[in-house]
Amino acid sequence: MKAFGRAAPTIPLYYYHNVGRVGDMSFDLMQAVGEGVKQIPHKDLKFFLSTEEILIAALTGLDSRAANCALFNFGPVVECYKKMVSFVDQSDLDSAREEQTKIIGESMKHQMSGNYFVSAKKQFNADVKHLGINVGAARPPLCYQYEWFDS
Repeated sequence: MKAFGRAAPTIPLYYYHNVGRVGDMSFDLMQAVGEGVKQIPHKDLKFFLSTEEILIAALTGLDSRAANCALFNFGPVVECYKKMVSFVDQSDLDSAREEQTKIIGESMKHQMSGNYFVSAKKQFNADVKHLGINVGAARPPLCYQYEWFDS
């Protein structure tokens, strides 16, 4: 994080951490954030929800309107989220739960694949291949090689 902060001091630093989906990373996140604030003092901190399965809970219980989930790379998931926000604002929680269920279904598909981010990235690359886009392999700490990036 320090290297990125130094390389782009005027650009916000976005650190996305979801240990449950990237594998075992044995460090205390709050301690790491505290150290980061000391070492990169010019960066403001903002925290976003980033777990698809609890979006409706954040909307209703935390009054949160900020989220960034890996599946927000997929238009249909974003549309479900927008509808969910609208339904919560209208106090139509049954309809909001229906949209949440669609998002959870998409999330479960990737969770059951073996590695959530590898699966999501593979789907994204397949979805945008017709546009001539390939976003490449997962970045550290996911340093795997994938045969499907070569095609």
